[in-house]
Amino acid sequence: MTQAPLDPSVLENVFTLAANEVRNERSLAPQLPLIFSLRGGPMTLENHFHFEPMFRTCLPERLIFKSGRQLGKTTCLAAQTVLQSISIPFFNTLFVLPGHEQVKRVSRLYVAKFMQNCTLIAMNPDAMKKLFRSRELAENIRQREFPNGSVVFFEFSGEESVDRIRGIPSDKIVIDEIQNVDDMMIPIIRETTSASRWAIEQFTGTPLSRANVIEKLWRLSSGGEWCIRCGCGYWNIPALDHDLERMLGPDRVTRTINRDSPGIVCAKCGNPISPRSGCWVHRRPDRVTTFPGYHISQPISPVHCEDDRKWRILLRKRREYSDVMHIFWNEVCGESADSSSQLVTVQDLRGAAVLPWRNALDEAVKRKHDYSLKVVSVDFGGGGVEGKSTTAIAVLGLNKEQRVDCLYGVRLGVSHNHAMEAAEVLRLANAFEAKYIVIEVTGAQSVRESFLIASGVPPQALVPVVYTPPSYGTLVRYVPFNVRNQQKAHLKVDKSRSLAMTCACIRYGWMRFFSLGANQDVVDTVLNDFLTLVEEKSARKTAGDLYIIRHDSMLGPDDFAHAVNIGLCWLLYYTKKWPDFAQHYVNLSLQTKLGMEDVTSYPEGGEVYGRTLDGIPNIVEEFNDYYGGMTYY
Repeated sequence: MTQAPLDPSVLENVFTLAANEVRNERSLAPQLPLIFSLRGGPMTLENHFHFEPMFRTCLPERLIFKSGRQLGKTTCLAAQTVLQSISIPFFNTLFVLPGHEQVKRVSRLYVAKFMQNCTLIAMNPDAMKKLFRSRELAENIRQREFPNGSVVFFEFSGEESVDRIRGIPSDKIVIDEIQNVDDMMIPIIRETTSASRWAIEQFTGTPLSRANVIEKLWRLSSGGEWCIRCGCGYWNIPALDHDLERMLGPDRVTRTINRDSPGIVCAKCGNPISPRSGCWVHRRPDRVTTFPGYHISQPISPVHCEDDRKWRILLRKRREYSDVMHIFWNEVCGESADSSSQLVTVQDLRGAAVLPWRNALDEAVKRKHDYSLKVVSVDFGGGGVEGKSTTAIAVLGLNKEQRVDCLYGVRLGVSHNHAMEAAEVLRLANAFEAKYIVIEVTGAQSVRESFLIASGVPPQALVPVVYTPPSYGTLVRYVPFNVRNQQKAHLKVDKSRSLAMTCACIRYGWMRFFSLGANQDVVDTVLNDFLTLVEEKSARKTAGDLYIIRHDSMLGPDDFAHAVNIGLCWLLYYTKKWPDFAQHYVNLSLQTKLGMEDVTSYPEGGEVYGRTLDGIPNIVEEFNDYYGGMTYY
């Protein structure tokens, strides 16, 4: 669940901006009660005002609604589809759903009902006769025709429907429940609008995991949130990475929930706030006109937050879903969440991105003299099966507090130009006056390493790092030069435990990064690589459970995270400044009871590439990790 922060300074003038937006974008929402009837009464958005952008007369090329369950998105989609079909002659809409049963339900219970209960059609008996001129047409769930020549086609996204979809000429595609649609189908569906002058795409659904297609589309959209200003002056942003969790308030309420006293509360002062006083504010305002996105959750819907019984049910779900909170976030709050454990969150990364410069080379180089020791750490990529393995470079420095900062980070992308990549590493090493270049040994580094040495980099300045599987051994172990087989000296690093330590450094403020730009999303930076690391427990028959750190490739590459990880491990090993989390977060008496051992020192000395390094004290000092055997094995 990775999002760009909303700038508070923008929120101050948001009411004026929202009012102008509604005036400039003419909306048909006020006329809906005169056009449609729903459940025996006129259709209105009084309690579903979040869907007003769907009924604007000037629609963008693409539109996405990410919402919780049972908030009216399919109903509004059906009403909009019928309204457009009536208003625009010969307008073809392709309505796609995941399964055949969903197609039947939407066609019969939503679209057909709106056609029958449309006031504009009912006022013209001749039109009604043309609309339902035969029983066969009325029962055709895959195709609904209108008197003006407009047609709504219904298809499901299974493999057997691909050929049928390819032959449909459409002006607008609507994909409902897109979280259950194969993302490989979207390009095929999109091509049905290639000959249309309209070519409108609309997506709606309820999020699942962070790797789901709806989350990918959401990241491409403007990322609109329904922001509510409290009387105390605080702007509440109902998103999981901002204020949503605190806006839910306590698990149990003693007051009566109604329209005057809604269930949602201000995340700052705790007083009730009304969702009717909110408005849309977008994370990426530059995309509002091309691909607006709107997030709607049950807590900000009057149907739930203004009804005493429904609000208590919502809070009860939060309590009962405590073991499967991702279901609560998905179904109730319309937020993407996984069942696996993320090592760091978006909030952790934002809290660590506090250095007073952006991730720009010219700004970072100016700060190099503030650091006593600097290294350039590289994870060379090779493309991988999915083409997602890239070469990533991190510049790390030891600050005055003897902690580590990441001055600069860059991803070179998938490339097989080894000379170019080696030249870029050398350029950054010279620009920052780095003492060492740390590289991961995977086989991909061999040619680049040769280029670096041929370019004048001393072999002793290169620090090879080899990842090892989870073990009970030390976190970082030095392996000296082997005279017999000429194996180069290197560091062996426990992959899972080292990544867990690096992420702990980020969470607890031991490591800092360059700042994010204004309204910049974490997912748009190299820091997103840390969000692709998840912790999983693997059961073993012969021993206890094994905790491993794996890469979720659906969330993006992880190369920059590994570049930071191996560089941090080398700096900590070299300086002996290992982070002592226990000192800050574990009671000393408890620490004594656990019997944590001290760091064991070994004799000085050691060789890299067969040569003794000057200025490297205790090069073979081993570190008995405080956490070895406790959590990560």
